Amino acid sequence: MTTNRDAARALVAAHTLGPMGYACFPCRENKRPATMNGFKDAVTDRNAIEDLWTRYPGELVGVATGNMSAVSVVDIDAKHNEARTWWAEHRDRLLPARIHRTRSGGFHILYRHRPGLTCSTSRICRGVDVRADGGYIIWWPAARYPVLEDNGIRAWPEWLMPLLAPAPTVPALPISRRALAARDGDLRPVLHRAVGIIRIIALAGEGERNRSLYWAACRAKDMVVAGELDHAAGMQVLEAIRGAAVQVGLAQREIDRTITSAFRGAA
Repeated sequence: MTTNRDAARALVAAHTLGPMGYACFPCRENKRPATMNGFKDAVTDRNAIEDLWTRYPGELVGVATGNMSAVSVVDIDAKHNEARTWWAEHRDRLLPARIHRTRSGGFHILYRHRPGLTCSTSRICRGVDVRADGGYIIWWPAARYPVLEDNGIRAWPEWLMPLLAPAPTVPALPISRRALAARDGDLRPVLHRAVGIIRIIALAGEGERNRSLYWAACRAKDMVVAGELDHAAGMQVLEAIRGAAVQVGLAQREIDRTITSAFRGAA
């Protein structure tokens, strides 16, 4: 009867994507690594497999994802309705690929690793995770779960890459109470409006970034002219606007030109 150690031996010799096979290590029945350092203990030669499984017996075979095995994985957790819906909608676009059934009833979709790709959780959709650099998967076929599709390890789908970009964060607004001390009354509406202006840039999509930056710079000047912000606080808001523009990918020269144009044109 084939054991998980036999499966690990076969995987390290697979030579599927390069001169080495998959980097394997033992895991326990609960899917946690049996070794001291987790996926970092994964090895890619048969002799090392023997030693690793002798010292750290495990019921499951773990495979380090990312650069260590030259493979990355889309992990679809069938417990989430959103993940099942996403899979149904995009199945044809995700194929051809190699697909493993997981113990929980979900799927592992294997692709050739793309340099720089790291693990993420629910960034694509709730219940749809990525296992890449810094992560691992259980190799479920070694536990007798089926391979649903086997079309080889193909290139990572280009259309998925924009979905994996980190969600933009709104920069912290660096306005101190001292800078606004001369104003009477509740400062919260002013701060809320300033943060909202910056948020417009941070969340701007491609094709909207320059226009959003121009609009935000005009609004910042309006707030200074109207006396909502003093000069020092206005400059701090402007720096936060610059930071948001850099974050969404605008070049510094382009940012400076757009802000200068806004300040000249805003009344």
